Amino acid sequence: MPVRPGFFSTWARSQVTAYRIGLVLGYLATIYFGVSSFVAGLPAFVVTAPSWWTPIWASVVVVGGFIAAIGAIRAGSEPVTRSVTRFNRVELVGTIMLFLTLGTYAAVLLILGYYFGDTSRSAVGSGFVALGVHPAVRMIWLIFRPKAR
Repeated sequence: MPVRPGFFSTWARSQVTAYRIGLVLGYLATIYFGVSSFVAGLPAFVVTAPSWWTPIWASVVVVGGFIAAIGAIRAGSEPVTRSVTRFNRVELVGTIMLFLTLGTYAAVLLILGYYFGDTSRSAVGSGFVALGVHPAVRMIWLIFRPKAR
């Protein structure tokens, strides 16, 4: 009687293992960033937003990263089945949350940096643009991914 491979064994043997691991680690890193933002605050939001905005923003980053990570872990197999499609939708919700929150923060930093001539904020803002590219590309791919038959 053949032994059926486990979930992680199947997941690790997918065609895009390194990409999938990078996705999950990126989502986990955004969770870490959200928690540290919740604890330490964000200087750009102190200047531009009410005091209650940073905890809400940080919570959305944490929840979005968690949702996206769960979706990326669970939808890691091919071919496209109904289960994979379901978890792709879960990941899509998380990537949309991350795209909007990271994009908002990047925009605030870039506007403050260029408006006030603060090159350090502009540099950090461009870093957040770079961080937001990955969830943005994944989000676009998940929107146009083929559906299960």
